[in-house]
This record gives sequence, structure tokens and C-alpha cells, in this order.
Amino acid sequence: MKKSFLIFLLFLVFPSPISIETIQSQGANVRILGGPGRAVLDSWSPNGSRLAIHSSYDLTLYDDELDEVETILLPGITNVQWSPSSKFLAFTYTIAEGQNRAVIWDVESESIYMELGDNIQHVWHPTEDVIITYQNNHASLIDITTTDEKRTFTFDEGQAITDVYWGANSQQILFAIAGNVDTFYQLRDLESGEALDTFTPSRVEGEFFDIVWSSETRQFLRYSANDREIEVMDIATSEIVNAFPVDDPMRFSFDKNHLRVAYAKEDHSIEVIDLTSGDSIVLNGHTDAVGELAWNSDHYLATSGNDGHIIVWDIGSVDIVFEFNLYTDPYSGLAWHPDGNKLAVVNENSFMAWINVRQGVITFAGNHFSTEIDTMNWSQDGNYIVRSM
Repeated sequence: MKKSFLIFLLFLVFPSPISIETIQSQGANVRILGGPGRAVLDSWSPNGSRLAIHSSYDLTLYDDELDEVETILLPGITNVQWSPSSKFLAFTYTIAEGQNRAVIWDVESESIYMELGDNIQHVWHPTEDVIITYQNNHASLIDITTTDEKRTFTFDEGQAITDVYWGANSQQILFAIAGNVDTFYQLRDLESGEALDTFTPSRVEGEFFDIVWSSETRQFLRYSANDREIEVMDIATSEIVNAFPVDDPMRFSFDKNHLRVAYAKEDHSIEVIDLTSGDSIVLNGHTDAVGELAWNSDHYLATSGNDGHIIVWDIGSVDIVFEFNLYTDPYSGLAWHPDGNKLAVVNENSFMAWINVRQGVITFAGNHFSTEIDTMNWSQDGNYIVRSM
């Protein structure tokens, strides 16, 4: 099934469900973006000036008014990442069967700025145009503005770097290493390259999801599929200091600062745990399994259940701020507006609504599309929402 992207200009307030023709006649834009084949929504650039969308055949950039400004014709583009300055894009593309090449694209000159290498992974620095590339047991830290290799990190033969995580202060790098016998993690200093900590988790079997590292609290969070729990590890002692049972890896969510985690329980309640103090609260309101959880930048948590209800909770007061249940179909997507006040929701039948949580009103509701919506993504200024279908 071909995917398309529909962009909604959110300047109007709609008091009731209306048709797509009514939206257009009232001045809101509905636009289809994306090239041939299966289009994939990448992301808005950090400064909000560009939107990247790629397909099997190309990568297209749109400006903040959603006008097409550039198309990169390369096969098999994947792993598209914006630099912090929004001046560069890092991505890989296919050069032969089973082989890909990672490059840096200069947005202003519309050309390849530099090649990073073949069959490698890459991760940008959180705030600077510096990138880490890694392959097998070797990693390089490259300053993209000067193209200089600032630092190299090498591990023993037979070991392979599987993941790289930046610390909160961006001065430390946490490497996940797969060895011949076990998996371990090593914390390296960015400037010197020296190892600061090396630790082997007490439980390494199975697959791990949503690993979060905080150099501020010196804690490391991970979800263990085998143990079915979120584990909090103290880096200094290499010990798991707390563990919280989670039944489904798709049904938990860390807040924006990674200080709290909310997860759905089998009895349809949601437990919210303060990872610093260990204190927890339980939220009761759904009558069926909870499918989605989404934090805003404040202290609100939105949850959706198979009961067709969406509930917005104030975690501070444990009050229900807003409850929405126009349809009984389960809701499959929740996306907070950048201002933290409005929430976009969509159910499995592509019914969509925008809710102003602070005012307690539904500003738009409608069911216009026959295909299921995969993702939703607000622009940085909040004027557009992109829906992947």
C-alpha cells in the first residue's frame, strides 16, 4: 500500500466534525507529500525550516511552508538524521546489494559534503555538528564543519559496537559492546577518550528496548524483554538498584527528563514511578487495555485505551484533566503540540481530533481517510501536523 503524507494548517477552530471539503473551503490546507513508492516521514529539522521525507527512490526536503525545495535522487535511503545546526543531513543509501554508504549532505549547496564510509552507523552530537561513526570495534568522532577526525575509540578484536549513547552533559559517551562471551557497556570521556567506567549488567540475556542513559543521575535505564521489566542500574556499582514489571514493551513511556516512567498494567491501570525516589502513583480510569502513553513537556500524561477513551492526567494532582470518548474504536496515536496545551489523537479507523487540553475543548474532529495512520508529527512552530498513512 502506498503511503502518503497529509499536512493540516492549524489556524482554524472547528466546533464539530466536518468533511474534508469543508476544511478546504474554510481555508485550511490538505496536501499530499512524498515521492513514488513507500514514503517515510523522517523529521523536521531542529530549527523548523525543513521537513525531510524519503521513499525507496529519493529524499525530498520541504520548507516551513511545505513547498518542495530539494530532491535527492539516491536509492535505498535510510537512517536520515539532521545535524543540530540544521545545515547538514546524515543518511545512508544503497550502493550494491547488501551494501550501503553513509554520507553528509550539505543542505545549502544541495550536494554531498563528505562521505563517512561504507556499512557504518552514525549518531550526531546533541548540540554540535559533530558526529560519531562506528563499525565493528572502531568508532570515530568527526567535526563536520572542519571534516577533522577529533577522536577514535577502539575495542578489542572480536568485539563489536552495537549502540552509542550520549550523556546528558554531552561530554561522555556510553558504548554498548557485544563480545564473544558477554555484552558490556563502557563509558568514555569525550576529550581524552579514556574509559571512565566499564560494567556488565547482571542480566544480559534477551533483547533490550528504549535504553536511556543519564550522566546527571549516573543511572542507566533499560527494558528487558526476557525479564519483562524496566531496570535501573547504578553505573558506579554496576548493580540494578530497582526493577519495575512491564507486560508489553510498547506500553511504557519515560517523561521528557527521563525522571519518571509510566507503564500500563494488566488490570488496565497506569503506574507512574519517580525513578529518583522510587515513589509511585496508580491511575485508574480505563476499562480495557491501555495502548498508548504520551507525556507533554509539563506534567500531563495522555493515555488511550481499547475502551475508546483518551484521558489526560495531571500527574502532580493525580486528577483527570480531560476525557475524550467520541468513538468506541481504540486510539492508535497521540501527539502533543509543541506548546504542551493541545493534543492530536487518531483512532484505528483514522478518525482524528485536536484537543485543547488547557481549555477543555475539542477544536477539530473528523473522519476523512480510509487508510490507517502510522505516525503523527507536529512542526516546531505548531502550525502543521504531518500524518503518515
